[in-house]
Amino acid sequence: LYEQQDPNQRDYNLRGIFHTDADGNYAFYCLKPTPYPIPTDGPAGKLLVMMDRHVFRPAHIHLIVQAQGHKPLTTQIFDKDCKYLANDSVFAVKDELSVSFVPREGDAQAALELEFNVTLAEA
Repeated sequence: LYEQQDPNQRDYNLRGIFHTDADGNYAFYCLKPTPYPIPTDGPAGKLLVMMDRHVFRPAHIHLIVQAQGHKPLTTQIFDKDCKYLANDSVFAVKDELSVSFVPREGDAQAALELEFNVTLAEA
């Protein structure tokens, strides 16, 4: 859960700012995401409850990508194996944003890895 939903979370918990190398490559370590419920006290949550729909988001990682001379991109990477992938409460899943976490070999710090290429449009 985000700090807005859980008062025990530190501000900006599980978030970071990362930079690419000279060739535009990036890598980072993170926890494998899990599904979570959207707040039910706002309009979106109330609407889902009225429609008798679940309030869960599928497991995902948020990305905000920017580079000089290009349009910024805000997107999400979804776990292809998540049970909520086909019925995201906010309808944000697209096939091209779904990835598989695969076993990572030879790295004591990580059990899984994924690959996600980002292409930015020129400004």
